[in-house]
Amino acid sequence: MRTQTRLLALAALLAASSHAADLYRVSGVIVNSQTGAPLARARLAVTAQGATRVLESATAGEDGRFAFDLPAGKYRLWGGTRDVFLYYGMPTPDAMVGSSIITGPGQKTDNLTFRWYATSAIEGTIVDENGDPVENAIIQLVRSTVQGGRRIMATAGWGRTDDRGYYRFGRLPGSTYYLAVTGTPWYTNNSGVFRAEAGETKAYLPVYYPAGNDPARAVPIALRPGEDFRADFILRTVPGVTVTVQIPTGLSLTGNLGLVREGLAASDEFQVQASAIPGRNLLRGVPPGRYSVYLNATADRAPVTARQTIDVGASDLEVKISPKPRPVIAGTVQFESSSMKPKATLLVSVLREINRSSVSATVRPDGTFSLPGVAASPFRPILRGTDGFFASHIEVEGADFRDGLVTPAEGATVNIRIVASDRTGRIDGLVMDGDTPVEGVWVVLAPVSLPTNWSLYHGFQTDSDGSFDWPNIPAGDYFLFAAKAPYLEYTNPSALGPYLTGAERVTVAPHGRLTKRLPVTVLPKQ
Repeated sequence: MRTQTRLLALAALLAASSHAADLYRVSGVIVNSQTGAPLARARLAVTAQGATRVLESATAGEDGRFAFDLPAGKYRLWGGTRDVFLYYGMPTPDAMVGSSIITGPGQKTDNLTFRWYATSAIEGTIVDENGDPVENAIIQLVRSTVQGGRRIMATAGWGRTDDRGYYRFGRLPGSTYYLAVTGTPWYTNNSGVFRAEAGETKAYLPVYYPAGNDPARAVPIALRPGEDFRADFILRTVPGVTVTVQIPTGLSLTGNLGLVREGLAASDEFQVQASAIPGRNLLRGVPPGRYSVYLNATADRAPVTARQTIDVGASDLEVKISPKPRPVIAGTVQFESSSMKPKATLLVSVLREINRSSVSATVRPDGTFSLPGVAASPFRPILRGTDGFFASHIEVEGADFRDGLVTPAEGATVNIRIVASDRTGRIDGLVMDGDTPVEGVWVVLAPVSLPTNWSLYHGFQTDSDGSFDWPNIPAGDYFLFAAKAPYLEYTNPSALGPYLTGAERVTVAPHGRLTKRLPVTVLPKQ
């Protein structure tokens, strides 16, 4: 009996030793990227690549050091403070990606440096030409950054001033920003006992940081991590008018009505905003210019919208708008061969051109899909899923369709027919500097035809072992190269020019695999 007990204990010990031998150390220090100081007591968490469930969590020491023991695999490491939790390997504070950590035999993951970026803020005060605070002014924050190899300028936030004329945008990642300010003088407000006399309506001209009235001459704010930036404005008055917007009665309408003009980077910029009601809507204090009357509402529990261009001059103006349902996107997915069937969920996504945001619909067993109530904004339809199907052919009815871009109108029903193909191949490999793998650099795969359709380009930030891996790339000919350029607009053919001289030309065969070893492309000094 005693011998049997000893054997069981020995077996348990051997099992424990075997289990411990299958774990690999992931350790290092988390530091403030600006100061280099350790981030004491930072919180860290580990998730499997492509998953959201936390596998392990820990708190760094006073010296910022942390450690995990993990099985062989591919992981994401997150860390930071309670308010700012970032992804390991972010090369810049506004990066949307980082580097995954690869564990296993021969992998060096026990001396990592996790660079954390503090958030920033923009604040200021808005006054009129007399120095009086402007309450309820509208501040638009526009951010310019590179996402997925494409330069995007999009609204990052809206704010309003308080009774002191003060505003603040907090918890901002270090990035490039623009500011636009509009407003309505209090004495031309739509309510209250103080009203401008006839012929005395005043309006504020829009202003762009630092002080101009022309969006083309706006100056960017290069916001550093941890910086509090101050931007004050003066709004100046000009003669204004009242725009009366007629909305059909008989609707149970809830939503917003506004006048928008083309602002920074062709984005919508609100001059006046109000709650929409059936009947007459008065929008006072409007300066001269070209606007769009914009309605975003719900009528009888269904989303409706309207948009109409108007020119505002020196006289009051009346305009009628007719709310229409938001576009409905529907269609079918057919496969090149009857033998092609997805093993997992297949999605059709509409990827908005302006900011890459997307909505998706599941492809039903009969191949149909539908997306009701989509915004009337240009988009690119793409297929998504783990099986690697891509859209080899697209036909569109009910909307303009050019170079892969669908432009729907309000109230439109857009029908899309997609032919799905599985003619994809795999391309993977390492980026090396001599015998040393290079983490956190971009690997770019660009079609040799250099199309204007940016969704056909591919980028990958190398993982902790210098590796990259695209499991499902449409068959064809490509340029392949690696570059240490976090803001590279690799979907822009003109930006790729300097890198193509040293790029390797590769052919991805259907269901084939390429494994490559790449150097980092170094551009000649100008």
